[in-house]
Amino acid sequence: VARLHADVVAEGLARGVEATWLVGISLGGLAAMLYAERHAQVAGIVALAPYVGTRDTLAEVRAAGGLANWRADASRGLDWERRLLAWLQGFARGEPRPPMWLCYGRDDRFADSLDMLAADLPRVGRIVRDGGHAWDTWTRLWDELLAGAVGARIGARA
Repeated sequence: VARLHADVVAEGLARGVEATWLVGISLGGLAAMLYAERHAQVAGIVALAPYVGTRDTLAEVRAAGGLANWRADASRGLDWERRLLAWLQGFARGEPRPPMWLCYGRDDRFADSLDMLAADLPRVGRIVRDGGHAWDTWTRLWDELLAGAVGARIGARA
């Protein structure tokens, strides 16, 4: 998160960038969300097949009946997992959050966990298509995202 700030966001702010969308794949998606959890100046997030936690912590969420019922203060998860999942809960509670898109393939190794989390995140856009945790899937998802309304919002051209 500190490197993302120093190398990307702060550099952009110094050059006059007014709005920064963070886009990350897998661990990069995790970094984008953790950055937004700590820094309010993020204009939006695109998380492509993000890693969102260890099996044990995601099993806690599943056992609680989903993200809406999970409690960070009762979790044995890692600090960053508790912070991230609690921040994601804020979407469901209507707390201020930047726009976010969650995009992944149906056969992605994280798909079950992402499906579970997305069920409790109605304010988060989602695109799920055929494919796994691979560049060809992410490229198709990215192209679809940019071809739609999100691309227009962030100034992209399809």
